[in-house]
Amino acid sequence: MRLKQMALEAGLQDKPMYSVAEIEKATGISRSTLNRERYAGRLRYFRPPGMERFVRIRCEWFDEWFAAGVSGGEGE
Repeated sequence: MRLKQMALEAGLQDKPMYSVAEIEKATGISRSTLNRERYAGRLRYFRPPGMERFVRIRCEWFDEWFAAGVSGGEGE
């Protein structure tokens, strides 16, 4: 299932990017896991210059990361 569909089923608005908190609500994946994956460079994200706490993740980026984890990633 894709992030967009999970977000809509969780009652979130339809948009191209979601916050870490919104993704947690939609998927049940904890913020700490999502942030750990961001810091490790495995989950892409967007942060405008000069904004420390404003982080958004495109649906496509989440879907790619999720698919890689489900399939076992690059090691398989």
